[in-house]
Amino acid sequence: MILLQKGKTLALPTNKEIWKLTYPIILGLFAENIIGVTDTVFLARVGEIQLGAAAIGSTFYIILFIIGLGFSIGTQIIISRRLGEKKEREVGGVFEISVIFLLLIAVIVFVLVKLLFSSVFVHILSSREIFEQTDLYIKIRIWGVFFTFLGCAFRALYTGIFRTKILMINAVILAGVNIVFAYLLIFGKFGFPRMGLEGAAIATVIAEAVSVMFYILASPRFVDLKKFGFFRSKSYNFKVIRTIIDVSGFIILQSVISLVSWFVFFLVIEQRGQHQLAITNIIRSVYLFLMIPGWAFSSATSTMVSNIIGKGERDAVIPLIRKISFLCFLSIIVLVIPAFVFHNAVLSLYTSDALLIRESLPSYYVVMLALVVFSITINFFNGVTGTGSTRVSLLIELAGTILYLLFVYFVILVFNMPLEVAWVTEIQYFIVLFVISYIYLKRGSWKKKII
Repeated sequence: MILLQKGKTLALPTNKEIWKLTYPIILGLFAENIIGVTDTVFLARVGEIQLGAAAIGSTFYIILFIIGLGFSIGTQIIISRRLGEKKEREVGGVFEISVIFLLLIAVIVFVLVKLLFSSVFVHILSSREIFEQTDLYIKIRIWGVFFTFLGCAFRALYTGIFRTKILMINAVILAGVNIVFAYLLIFGKFGFPRMGLEGAAIATVIAEAVSVMFYILASPRFVDLKKFGFFRSKSYNFKVIRTIIDVSGFIILQSVISLVSWFVFFLVIEQRGQHQLAITNIIRSVYLFLMIPGWAFSSATSTMVSNIIGKGERDAVIPLIRKISFLCFLSIIVLVIPAFVFHNAVLSLYTSDALLIRESLPSYYVVMLALVVFSITINFFNGVTGTGSTRVSLLIELAGTILYLLFVYFVILVFNMPLEVAWVTEIQYFIVLFVISYIYLKRGSWKKKII
């Protein structure tokens, strides 16, 4: 697509090119998200305590995952920038450094969780039963952190070089293995022990291990190792390492801040009892599932923005983000409308309890609206990240999170308002992120950023 702006001719990616990069990520994320949906659906039939513990445990694990993902997003941005600059031979080195750092971070995370989780969370969770089940889940689930972080590195590589179909294939394998083992181990089918929540954790670790093995074995068929400079004799200079840390470090902090705020939200809801926590877990599962197109398009946004800056086409950044945002909005709407109309059918996938479904509906409607706002916000916010201005995106995240937590504090703890009002904080959060991101991109100071 050719766009004229202030006398300049800007070559924007076509809708087809954007979609070609994005749709495998969407399908891959749908498949990956089936893990969370599977655990919620299966554990809802085991008990509310197990369901609530899974909500807290999986949300805590997502925070850990975001540390690895944040580092890999920085890697993805740098790889895409080098591709735009026609420096393909540097891609392999960036990826290899990323793998080394991610494994080191995984070791640190593993040790800290093993040493500190039980002693800290015994004082945070009000329900002794939920604490014991959450502790049990995390002690098993944490073994998957090494596979999770390696998977993040491969995701960064394939998104950065615009070859995302392997992500879709891998996610299908991941989801398929998880569903099979979750069914066998949670319910004790075909001679396997009935393990409940423990079974859900073990199944996910097995699935992640298989996923990484697929990446390792399949990569030589999907990547030209020679072209991208893999396994060639090289010394990793300090400049490359510093660039990765500089870009990735702020993304990690930004992502952790975001997830910690959501985790705090769950901990606050837990104070209201197991029933409210069960409702929140169901809403969270639906919400995350319907967010998938947004996350996929936002990943494409940071990659394409970094790539066109590498090509020297900085004036095309905002038009590109607008174009991607429109496609993202349409994709989200396609999911939200039927989910809104057939709300009972969707919620019935998680529970057969009519009361639980009825009491979930107000919060369900709120997150449907939040998804529409999210579809636009996430691309402008990731556009800032794609420019390499990760320090700025961290500050934007910090501003949004502070207002988020203040809202949660007053609505839930001070005024004791209904659960659906608490979920309105999601809308407020995305509006704040959009406004600040848009203003920053329009000002254009990011054009001087070099990575």
